[in-house]
Amino acid sequence: MVSRSKLFVGLMVLMAFSDAYANQSTYGDCSSNIEGLQQGGTVNINCYFNKRSPQDAYLIATHPTSLEAVRLQFVKMFEDKGSSYLSIEFKNLSEIPARDVTVDVMNPLSAGTYAKLKPYNLKQSRIYTMLGTRKWTIPRNSSTEFPLVSVEQLLSKIHPEIDIGNYCAFDGSLTIQEISDESSSQGSQLVFNSEPVHQDIKRYPVIVKVRYKTIFDEVITKYLTVFVLYAGRASNGDIWYPSKKRSLPLQCIKF
Repeated sequence: MVSRSKLFVGLMVLMAFSDAYANQSTYGDCSSNIEGLQQGGTVNINCYFNKRSPQDAYLIATHPTSLEAVRLQFVKMFEDKGSSYLSIEFKNLSEIPARDVTVDVMNPLSAGTYAKLKPYNLKQSRIYTMLGTRKWTIPRNSSTEFPLVSVEQLLSKIHPEIDIGNYCAFDGSLTIQEISDESSSQGSQLVFNSEPVHQDIKRYPVIVKVRYKTIFDEVITKYLTVFVLYAGRASNGDIWYPSKKRSLPLQCIKF
């Protein structure tokens, strides 16, 4: 596990447009039923302000703003006295910035549709307080890492069923099934959620919501199912770390 605090320095360049369109109406299908929630993947919900001319529609279609999750891992936050946070990194694949980006951990039991899901009541990292906002801008062709939840809150609020006496969190994965280079030739079987997969490893889902604006004042919302990896504390040998793309001895994440 490495310190990532300096990666947040670039976030000091922010754009404040939080209330400009608070009273605007949206049209189109802005909701999506929760279906196959536990199987991973991404649900995209686009809402548009007002009606647009054909010229506007063409401009937006030819200049999309797209964010992609590229890594899920645990980081030590200097701003939180070295506490470990589950962190997700998003890359802006576009040639234009993504504005007012917010990321939340959602409670899958709070509603039956994605659009109505409510976030967990979590204590945020102090990096948000220091920057004075939760709305960050990701410049074009750039990546930014967002602290999601501390390990303490992850275990107490999101995955309270984990037996912390016998299991510990050690890494995160963006997919339900990720075969390592070392194990792919051995045919390791990966089973979802609470079933062991390899070296006594369990995967538990986390629902992440990312919401951002484009320079065209288009509001885009994405829901992702990502996975926290827990290993038996008595596991022997090296374990595959998806975030590092290599096998390492087990290092339990501490509070």
